[in-house]
Amino acid sequence: MGVTLEELATKYHLDMDRHDLNYRELILVPPSQYLWSPQTDITAYEVALALPLLVTPVWDPQPLIENLPEEVQRHFSRLTNE
Repeated sequence: MGVTLEELATKYHLDMDRHDLNYRELILVPPSQYLWSPQTDITAYEVALALPLLVTPVWDPQPLIENLPEEVQRHFSRLTNE
């Protein structure tokens, strides 16, 4: 069962008016995956800041992790597909 480009654009909030959108090729990149790997010197404050990400399902955690302070970001490892 096929899906039209317009259906995908609606579902994934793609901008159909952009001039650089190629109608012959549409590649949906899966969201980044991260591993929670707390360092040995983690503080209670850092755990508290990371906790919402750890207990709430998030489709794409990358923007949320990038908005965390660097001292909290260091406890997340980005997984690669290589």
